[in-house]
Amino acid sequence: MYNILKRVSFLLILILGFVLIFALNNSHIMHDAENVYVNINGHETTLQKAINNKYIMDYKENGLLVGDIAFGHSTNEIWVSINGSDMTLHDVFLNKTNLCGSSFYPYSKKISMGHFADSISVSVNGSKMTLQKAINSGIFCYRKEMEKKKVPIVFILSGQSNMFGVARVENLTNKNLLKVPHNVDFYYVDRDKDIRLINSLKFQYDRGFGVHFGPEISLMHKLSVKYPDRKVIIIKFAVGGTSINRWVPSSGEFYQDLINYITKVVSNFSQVEYGGIFWLQGESDALHFNKNFLLLTKGMLKQLRLDLNATSMEIFIAKIHPGNGNCPWAINHADILLHISQIRKWQESLGNEMMNTHIVDTKGLSCYPTGKNTIHFNEESQVLLGNLFME
Repeated sequence: MYNILKRVSFLLILILGFVLIFALNNSHIMHDAENVYVNINGHETTLQKAINNKYIMDYKENGLLVGDIAFGHSTNEIWVSINGSDMTLHDVFLNKTNLCGSSFYPYSKKISMGHFADSISVSVNGSKMTLQKAINSGIFCYRKEMEKKKVPIVFILSGQSNMFGVARVENLTNKNLLKVPHNVDFYYVDRDKDIRLINSLKFQYDRGFGVHFGPEISLMHKLSVKYPDRKVIIIKFAVGGTSINRWVPSSGEFYQDLINYITKVVSNFSQVEYGGIFWLQGESDALHFNKNFLLLTKGMLKQLRLDLNATSMEIFIAKIHPGNGNCPWAINHADILLHISQIRKWQESLGNEMMNTHIVDTKGLSCYPTGKNTIHFNEESQVLLGNLFME
């Protein structure tokens, strides 16, 4: 009898061990959001349907777990991490916490039952991803869509000559690109530091270069399509031949000008959203090597976010051209080519060191073949650059 009890006890321990192992490993098995059940604003549904109908983004009442479910998982079995705080979906909805994250933090504790959000598969706007990735990407950040459509979204174009753009309108193949889209307000700062609202780039005149354009030629159309129900405001202020020293917030003469122009435009609206800054600058710091380029650029962009009260604003940085091949402005100067390479490396590192910062490489673009303009992108390449910024 004793031996039988001993064997039964051993089998029970063995079975319990398998159950525990399965439970621990089960959190790594992918589960579909259609098998997670929620109740949000009175809608008893699956997590996937709640995402599809945007209940997740705009809940006003306590979202509680559905009572008796025959299969699948309830919200108190799903663990999420939101900016370093881990909790169950049940706690998220019960406390009306936004599923709004900006980066991933490791889960701070083990779970004895249920699953981590990185093992829940969801579909958002046709893209498959884990629930945790969707949270980290800010997809579920609370927003009243109809109210948001009333708020203008502002984009800034700044830097030096290739952002200013010396491409000539008469050489542009598709003249339809010159017209500013109906939902875009395009502001341009001219050489005399006058800021003007224009409805066509044929009015973007500079007394040194005539009627000219930069990457806005295609960028403004891309932004118009991306935000069809919003007023898109583009403010362009770029100055050729400038080093990053002249854009330093504390001492550079152009940083405060930039802030002033932005303030002047946005003061016409009770509220705006900053969509991002498109920044292209660095050739001057390669020609006259600036060992402080990375530090100064990073500091300037950080301060811009602070001054605009937009600390998570998107930053799009175009790396300067390598200076050879189709833009041979430094082809016969080995020392400058080395400096260019270093500047490009520093620009690339900004994408890793600063959140919401995206790097665009201009190495495939072309400049004018001869004369002083071998450093400046031609008409076709300015169109391509605007498209690259939006890829």
